[in-house]
Amino acid sequence: MSDNVTANPGSGGATFATDDISGVQFPRTKIALGADGVHDGDVSSANPLPVSLASVPSHAVTNAGTFAVQAAQAGLWSVGVTAAVGSPAFVRLSDGTSAISTLPVSLASVPAHDVTNTGTFAVQAAQTGTWTVGLSAAQTLDTVSTVSTVTNLSQLGGQAIAMGTGARSAGTLRVTVATDDVVPASQSGTWTVGISSSQTLATVTTVSTVSILTGGGVAHGSTDSGNPVKVGGRAVAGLSGATLTSSGQRSDVVTDTAGSLLVRKTPLEDIVTGVLTNTDGASTSVIAAQGAGVKTYVTDVVIANSSATNVTVDLRDGTAGSVKWTFPVPANGGVAHRFETPLPFSANTAVAADASAAATTITVSINGFKSKI
Repeated sequence: MSDNVTANPGSGGATFATDDISGVQFPRTKIALGADGVHDGDVSSANPLPVSLASVPSHAVTNAGTFAVQAAQAGLWSVGVTAAVGSPAFVRLSDGTSAISTLPVSLASVPAHDVTNTGTFAVQAAQTGTWTVGLSAAQTLDTVSTVSTVTNLSQLGGQAIAMGTGARSAGTLRVTVATDDVVPASQSGTWTVGISSSQTLATVTTVSTVSILTGGGVAHGSTDSGNPVKVGGRAVAGLSGATLTSSGQRSDVVTDTAGSLLVRKTPLEDIVTGVLTNTDGASTSVIAAQGAGVKTYVTDVVIANSSATNVTVDLRDGTAGSVKWTFPVPANGGVAHRFETPLPFSANTAVAADASAAATTITVSINGFKSKI
């Protein structure tokens, strides 16, 4: 089908411009400029269509085509040059008035770099006055063969020292004299002599008097060594007037006035006793448990039975514990017993009495002591 369409072809109607595309006529139109009710002319090369750059998408720009020659540049130009590899570019700098022959540089902007001894160095003037020379903490001084005079030495081997003070202290320089023919003057006043922890004292034949002995040779709880030392005691006329010490204090060994050592079988503070009256025959505590790790040892027992019934009484390791000893207790009678070897009970456990039957009345009296052993 050809382009263009004629209206009322038999009546000589007008022809409309169209474009035949696959048998379909697409109308052709002309674009006119102007707002509503205004005709500013058709779009042409002389009357182009206005376009807003905001509506133009981003696209690459090339240098093809012809560019208008700009007017001659006046004033100051800022020009940048990119040199090809191997082809240096030379630029002359100016301060705005004249070319720069020497470029000022701040040392603060120069990065750290190695310094060599190549080149020419200015000769310094001769040093006058006093020089102060020191080594940093990380430096060491090589062996010095000869030192004529040391005016002031403030530190030796990392230790601050004080020279010429005349006082023996941690900061005084210690000197060993290998040979000295000068006979020292007689010592007067009081000498204080000590031995360091790493030194030992050779055998001393005779010691007249030791005013203060600050410690023994072997501490408590350490492995014993050496020979025993003979000791004496302090005589007292009875213990009832003694001044008591506190736990952890040192105490004298005491004797009577005849020199016999005073020894108690049991410390008085460790004595424990108990009395029980029972009628129902049930196992009952006579001496209470003495605390964690502490045992009770029984030395004396007296049991009385005022009833007309013969019974036996067990001493138990706790009210429900094992039987440690059994006593026969006849009617209207009793029994008394002293243990040659104390009878031990478990740590932190009561001593209990358990009659074989109810009886009126069973009385149990127990004496002993407590110990951690």
